[in-house]
Amino acid sequence: KAYTTTFKINVKNGIVKAEITEPTKTTYDHGDTLDLTGGKIVLTRADGTTEDVNIENSMVTESGSSVNMTPNVSEYTDNKVTKTLTISYTPNEWTTAVTKTYTITINNSVEKVEVTAPTTVKYNLNEATDLTGGKVTITRKAGNTEDVDLTASSVTVSDFDTSVAGTNKTANVKYTENSKDYTGTFTYTVIDNVTNIAITAPTDVNFNHGDTLTFNGGNIKVTYASGTTQDVAITSDMVTESGSAVNMSPADSDYVDNKVTKTLTITYTEDGVTQTQNYTITIKNNVTGIKMLTNPTKVKYNLNDTKYDLTNGEIAIERATGVATPLSLSDSKIILTSLSTLTTTGGDKDVTVTYTEDGK
Repeated sequence: KAYTTTFKINVKNGIVKAEITEPTKTTYDHGDTLDLTGGKIVLTRADGTTEDVNIENSMVTESGSSVNMTPNVSEYTDNKVTKTLTISYTPNEWTTAVTKTYTITINNSVEKVEVTAPTTVKYNLNEATDLTGGKVTITRKAGNTEDVDLTASSVTVSDFDTSVAGTNKTANVKYTENSKDYTGTFTYTVIDNVTNIAITAPTDVNFNHGDTLTFNGGNIKVTYASGTTQDVAITSDMVTESGSAVNMSPADSDYVDNKVTKTLTITYTEDGVTQTQNYTITIKNNVTGIKMLTNPTKVKYNLNDTKYDLTNGEIAIERATGVATPLSLSDSKIILTSLSTLTTTGGDKDVTVTYTEDGK
């Protein structure tokens, strides 16, 4: 005969296996948040059923500590940091954790760029451009900066063209890193530069003392690189006499035969190109009037006399300088009223004295 008794046991559908799948994303920029999308823990129970457990930040560590997604600048090599992360999970009723390691890369990527223009930003039409001195200053997400010359292979400069003149034209700069483009600009100026200056001297070359210098018949023609031309009027500030302003009122002592000849210089400068032209003017110490200086000794005549006796008779010729000069009444430039017309009758008569110079 058999005798029986009982005791209790507990049968569970326990976890017999745990497998970790790492997250999909493995490349980050400095300061990004760790993305665990695509990662999971698959638990297999004794009856063969499975269940998924989401990976949480607390399960992921870097050398036993929380993951630092903002490394120091000094940690980067070639603007990259590679980190080995560990995912650790202990299933219920397990005393040992299951772990899996995976690698991520953090890039010290570009935060912004700033463009410094080349040293030369002013050009003549069709002049070759020069990028020397230009650079792109890169500020990275970790805060450090670096300069890249505009001539570097990673930099593309466009619209830097001197075939058309213009002020503050915009050149575009593109810096490319890891297939990403970062852009900036700088400005430059192209001038339709002067290629020739031709000066035609004025035809006004005869002046009286104290006249204002005039420039009728004179002209300045400026030719530009584009082939266009411009006429520029001559002005008094362009004209000099021995490097100084032109004196149109010379001293009386400067005159020879009541004339002064001066060589004047027209100087014109545009866009750094200078041209000069000399020409000659004559200033006359012109007559402003005459007056009797000394009457002739003989002033009494008989009826029907026909010939003057002009001994000791002189006139004063008044000139623009203010200095008068004496001239004998017998000078060929003086014409008197015909004596025969005055002696037909008796009495006091006025003799008209006419002085002619240069047809006046």
